[in-house]
Amino acid sequence: NTWNHVAIVKSNGVVNLYLNGVKTSGSFSQAGAFGLATLTTHIGVYSVNQTAPFVGYIADVRVTKGIALYTSSFYPGPAPLTPITYANNSTTQANTIYSNFLLNGTSGGVIDQSRTIHLETVGDAKVVNGFGPYSGNNYSILFNGTSDYLTLSADPISARSEEHTSELQSH
Repeated sequence: NTWNHVAIVKSNGVVNLYLNGVKTSGSFSQAGAFGLATLTTHIGVYSVNQTAPFVGYIADVRVTKGIALYTSSFYPGPAPLTPITYANNSTTQANTIYSNFLLNGTSGGVIDQSRTIHLETVGDAKVVNGFGPYSGNNYSILFNGTSDYLTLSADPISARSEEHTSELQSH
């Protein structure tokens, strides 16, 4: 029983999966939008027909549009995920916010920088205090594998074909 960092990254039209910072052997080309813009995003269950429920804990879910955070092996690190913002080089434009959704593993909070996503818990999904991937004050969400999952009212990644990173910690 251990925590695992999982990241799905689209970079230059290729989607790769990373497990604990190591790129897995499989990848596929994706020239257009990732997924279908009409689908609701689910966390803890396969979203197309709400089957294959997840049994275990999930913490630190982050969806980042506009940038592929990982393009080679990396160390996930001992600290919680944070919002990603990069300074714009222009003095007339505001900074670009890349993370548009973050379910934080240290406060049990949700950060929606796009201000368009509504999170709904379905079934008996519970926030668990004191059990998470990091030392100190940790939170995670427990999924029982039968009827628990989260839905996001707006899909944070599928409507665009740009680079993106989706990542989480699971146990």
